[in-house]
Amino acid sequence: MAASIDGNFRLERLKSASQRDDESLLKDVIIAEDSKVNDYISEIDEQIQPGRSKNPCGISVFKAAREISSSKKYVDETGLIMACCRHLIILQAVNMFVGETYRHAHFLHNFLFNAGYRIFCYDIVCLYWKWAEKVGKVMSKYRHLTEKMTAFLSRFHAIAHVWHCYILWVGHWIKGVGATVGEELEQVNASMSLYGNRTKHMTRGNRNDTLSAGMMYLNTERFSRMPAFLSKRLNRVT
Repeated sequence: MAASIDGNFRLERLKSASQRDDESLLKDVIIAEDSKVNDYISEIDEQIQPGRSKNPCGISVFKAAREISSSKKYVDETGLIMACCRHLIILQAVNMFVGETYRHAHFLHNFLFNAGYRIFCYDIVCLYWKWAEKVGKVMSKYRHLTEKMTAFLSRFHAIAHVWHCYILWVGHWIKGVGATVGEELEQVNASMSLYGNRTKHMTRGNRNDTLSAGMMYLNTERFSRMPAFLSKRLNRVT
């Protein structure tokens, strides 16, 4: 099974929003607990010193291609990084309090493996995969994430990469990936970003519940349409 991850910075929460410590009703039903994510990142930080250098691919420098990032002046939560399958079902999301980093991606990478996914897509996978292999060498319990999973680069994002990266990493030439485009989260983000104008002014718990309910609604809608959609595609090829 294939899944992809990507960040969405339209789902921020402003520091000017209410700081009332209300409890989320939906908790970690789809958005991972912040404490678990922080513990996961701290565990990696104890073994691997975060680097501050930018990691370019050719002449392109991607904001997500970094090991560490700083917080933003007027923003509390800077957004979400989400994982979805090739049928646009949102599987897990993680709050970001800084910019998108390899460590956030690694948390979802580990989640996807444990959920049974073996094909992993990321729009900077050519850079991230080297770092993930480094983590696996230092922390053997994560070695399987690169040894037992296949990685590929989303097709449209690949255009911004250096030409040989397009040849080496685009899924069209990788066994098992098939016609998976890897841009599924762009469609997910197009729907989820609509919540941003409201959730950026909410309390932390209310924001978590609103975004979780939104993702659950999108998943339910897609589950209801999936039998007819898959049957139509099967008839088309037979």
